Amino acid sequence: MRESIRSQNTSSLILHIGKRNVEILDDTFKNRLELECAHIADEKNVSAFLCEHNVDVVFLEYSEEISDFIALINFIKRTSSVPLIISSTFGHCGMIVKSLRNGADNFICEPLSNKKVLDVTLEALRLRVLWSEIHAFKNSNTSNFGEIIGASTAMQTLYATIRNVCKTDARVFIVGASGTGKELVAKAIHVNGSRGQEPFVAINCGAIPPNLLESELFGHERGAFTGAVARRIGKFEQASGATLFLDEISELPLDLQVKLLRVIQEGRVTRVGGKNELKVDPRIICATNRDPAGEVRQGRFREDLYYRLNVVPVKIPPLSDRRSDIPLLCAHFLHVFTEKYGKYFYEFSEDALALLCSYDWPGNVRELENVIERIVVLHDGAVVEKQFLPEEIMNTPILPARSPEASSVSPDPLLGNARPLWQVESDMIKQALRETKGNVVKASSILQIGQASLYRKLKAYDIKRSDYAS
Repeated sequence: MRESIRSQNTSSLILHIGKRNVEILDDTFKNRLELECAHIADEKNVSAFLCEHNVDVVFLEYSEEISDFIALINFIKRTSSVPLIISSTFGHCGMIVKSLRNGADNFICEPLSNKKVLDVTLEALRLRVLWSEIHAFKNSNTSNFGEIIGASTAMQTLYATIRNVCKTDARVFIVGASGTGKELVAKAIHVNGSRGQEPFVAINCGAIPPNLLESELFGHERGAFTGAVARRIGKFEQASGATLFLDEISELPLDLQVKLLRVIQEGRVTRVGGKNELKVDPRIICATNRDPAGEVRQGRFREDLYYRLNVVPVKIPPLSDRRSDIPLLCAHFLHVFTEKYGKYFYEFSEDALALLCSYDWPGNVRELENVIERIVVLHDGAVVEKQFLPEEIMNTPILPARSPEASSVSPDPLLGNARPLWQVESDMIKQALRETKGNVVKASSILQIGQASLYRKLKAYDIKRSDYAS
């Protein structure tokens, strides 16, 4: 093992576990100051090394001498969460496939060469940077809002509304199309409010038969009706001192709307079949996928109830109105389902991402989530290719990629209005990096291209993202 491990603060540490490829790995990295390689011959020393050092990439040789190869892979991934590269001959194809399905990120066939080793190492390091940027970017925009993901202007406006309404117990009326995440917004308001440690009680008013809905909301006494064999505590009582989320409230029958209005006005509820009024104090958040004002005009929703509930209106934009968030959502769902199903996808091809960003997504984020899950379940590979997409997305006309700031860029007066396409592209990449301070994930989201494609363009145009990192 080298004594110069981490001799420079900027170097990356590669851990090699095995006996066969020591010389070729040392020869590959010996003249590269940014890469250090350490060797461990015995699997028993892996745990101690990972505890003592910050490893960036692990090379693991397949060997029948290792007592449980798959268990070692699982331990390394669980302990270090770094890219894991398996090396072996094609004679062990079954174990290679099993390794990849159990968490290994790549495979390199022996005998090794300097070029193969260097290429796969640099790709693994690029992936590690990409993963960390995705994680940091997601957390920077969703750290206080649970599973809500997005960095577009529309989502930043939504986050600001959530922050403001969290400071109060005011009633909130959330409006948004199906699949936009209305319940996620409701939970974010609850968790970040003064009642965040109390239960979040939810009920879907459109999923319960009308003859049972009153009992669900207000509770009932034993013997109140056929089948009421015991007292039942309603949602209003359960949520007293906490938060009550009334989803799809526009589905509430008119007779129940009258009773709901009375409970809200008086802060008291009477169980079905009961006589005593019980004081309740829930914070009410409701949601609908319809236009509530239109429902009032059509006589399907009481105007007085609407104004009682609509103290703070919150409108969630459809996914088609925040297309710049699609690459980030795709990366998030790809990571989630890759972990869930034991696959090893890590990014989208440029063509696939362009189609995903151009599709209108009538089912919004829920539809996007389902499409990514279907791709991961039905296909194998490292990159999501265009042909993996459903037919309706494949037939989508591709929208031109554009940066939010593109309209503010003036053409060079010396060249007139026309400019070389490569120069426009280079300028847009530089501008995106400048706006994101060198963050490739954010820049690729703005430019609506895959991270791998952006890395290739940086190399082609000799653009150093470090020049834009503040």
